[in-house]
Amino acid sequence: MAALDVIKKVGIGGSSLTEKHTLKHVRDIWQPKVFDRSTYNTWETQGKKAVFDKATEMAGWILANHKRFLWNLVWHRHCVELLRPHNEI
Repeated sequence: MAALDVIKKVGIGGSSLTEKHTLKHVRDIWQPKVFDRSTYNTWETQGKKAVFDKATEMAGWILANHKRFLWNLVWHRHCVELLRPHNEI
């Protein structure tokens, strides 16, 4: 089953979190961006960046790239609308 099939199956407002496909692939596509899940030694050799500093950098990137960021949100909404059954309002 593909991810889009799971989305269609659970529908708008449904949850795909307990679907087998999601559980199998969740770590393939999602990793925390602010919190570091690496070992202490790896974190230390990468500069020991604090969570606040990483979050500040991310906020700066979003502000610098907000048009692309907003476009991704618009595109996501468009995809959701394409999957919505035609008889729903």
